[in-house]
Amino acid sequence: MGAPPVVVVIMSAVTATVGGMVRDVLCDETPLILREEIYATAALSGGVLYLGLRAAALPEAAVAGLTIVAVSAVRLAALRWGVHLPSFRVEEAG
Repeated sequence: MGAPPVVVVIMSAVTATVGGMVRDVLCDETPLILREEIYATAALSGGVLYLGLRAAALPEAAVAGLTIVAVSAVRLAALRWGVHLPSFRVEEAG
């Protein structure tokens, strides 16, 4: 579509996270983005991977397919082996 690379990466993360938040809110669950799971990170890395594969001049079908497989693999591996990002916790003043 001719968008700058930074817009592609940001929109890939925004689309994935907002879509997931809407899903979770409609199901009356805590959104995944607010938990320690690898979610937005996988979406951001997917955007970067997509741009890298496009820059390698691969066919569009291969670029899309490889990106989908890679992001899904990262997400599923994180769920399977319990890999998560560190979380920030604010301790109450005593």
